[in-house]
Amino acid sequence: MAALSSTTRLSNLSSDTPVLQAIEEGALALNLSMGACSNAFAITLATELRYNSSLVSLDLGCNQLKDAAAFATMLTTNTTLSSLDLYANPIGDEGAELLAVSLAANSTLRSLSLGDTRLTGVGAAHLATALATNNALRSICLFNNSLGDEGVGHIATALTTNSTLESLNLDCTLIEDAGAKALATALATNSSLSALSLWNNQLTDVAAEGLATALKTNTALTSLNLWTNQFGAAGAAHFASALGTNSTLSSLQLWHNPLMDAGVVALATGLAVNSGISTLDLRDAQFTDAGAEALAIALRVNSTLTFLNLGFNQLTNAGAIHLATALTTNRTLTTLLLKNNQIGAEGTGALTAMLSANGVLTSIEVGEARHPPAMGVLIERNLHNKEAKVSLQTLCARALVKDVFQRSDESTKRVVQEALWIHFYLSNGEMTGGEINVYRLWSTFAQAVQSNRIDLGRQTIEHFDLRSRLFADKAVLYIEKTFNMP
Repeated sequence: MAALSSTTRLSNLSSDTPVLQAIEEGALALNLSMGACSNAFAITLATELRYNSSLVSLDLGCNQLKDAAAFATMLTTNTTLSSLDLYANPIGDEGAELLAVSLAANSTLRSLSLGDTRLTGVGAAHLATALATNNALRSICLFNNSLGDEGVGHIATALTTNSTLESLNLDCTLIEDAGAKALATALATNSSLSALSLWNNQLTDVAAEGLATALKTNTALTSLNLWTNQFGAAGAAHFASALGTNSTLSSLQLWHNPLMDAGVVALATGLAVNSGISTLDLRDAQFTDAGAEALAIALRVNSTLTFLNLGFNQLTNAGAIHLATALTTNRTLTTLLLKNNQIGAEGTGALTAMLSANGVLTSIEVGEARHPPAMGVLIERNLHNKEAKVSLQTLCARALVKDVFQRSDESTKRVVQEALWIHFYLSNGEMTGGEINVYRLWSTFAQAVQSNRIDLGRQTIEHFDLRSRLFADKAVLYIEKTFNMP
């Protein structure tokens, strides 16, 4: 059998031999998730890893493993493993206790995932004991466990003395306001935690007040995820107050909280003076054009926000126009997402016109009814920026293209051609280099279709390299077929 690479990742194995061979040959990472590891082999694997000196990452997620004893023993002697994922294995509080004891002695494990492992507040207490003294662990995920306020309280207490943990995931852990207030108390003094996720808990404006108060003095946290809680306008006002003084938080996720217009207006006030937030997610925050107008005012002066998601709200043309006006002068926002609002042609037209003045925005999404010229400008811009991700899903539903093309004015035909070209580019164009050639072809075809002159499009083919010529020829045929042109 051929030797396995030192970076081999294995999954869904039919026998244990390849795994053991990979370990013997110095594999750095093993993926044995999704039923690839039995309880019996897990014990064999843990024994093999006790004195292994190469493996750094082990993923055992979703295997229904119930016994954590072997891995706890392994962690007391292993000195190279830095990431262990036990997600969705029912080890329970007993397993957490065993792992906690081993963490007190382990000095190399950096990441531990215990999401959905049937822990309660008892298991959290054991882990908290370990966190109070362990100075190696950087990230721990406790997602979807029934920790409750009691369990989270134990974790919070550990954070008052722990100075190395950087990421804590407490999503779906049944936290209420008391648990959040305990975390807030810890954040007031903790100097290491940079990412805290509290998605889908039961936090209200009371919790918001505590967290916001902590943010006024905390200088370590950079990411706070609060999706799907129960924050309202009062909670948003608390966070807005924190934004006025905090300059280290860069990502604030408030998706699916009933902030309403009053809450978004308050946040906008904080955003106007904030100098740290780069990502703000306000999807499904139940606000209207009034909130959008307040955000637009903030965007005129804010110089740090790069990503803004306002999808799934009740914005209309008026809200889009407010945003478009602000973005004609804003030079920092690169992504604006407005999916699933009520923005029509007037609003999308304003956003399109804005793009000619704004030279920074690289990604825009305006729901299912996208405006093709705007996408055309973004494609042009991103031909020179391979890192940018332009959201163009469902840009050119063919029915929409055909319907619009039936209109007689030439400017509309140009719009349709731009959309069609981008659609073709995404569906069929896999260019290796030659982005400028692609753009030149795009521009020429825009002129060709505008005047119904496919012959002009064909003539341009001779001016480009072979790969571009083949690509262009396919585009011509595609246009002919779609528009039934001669």
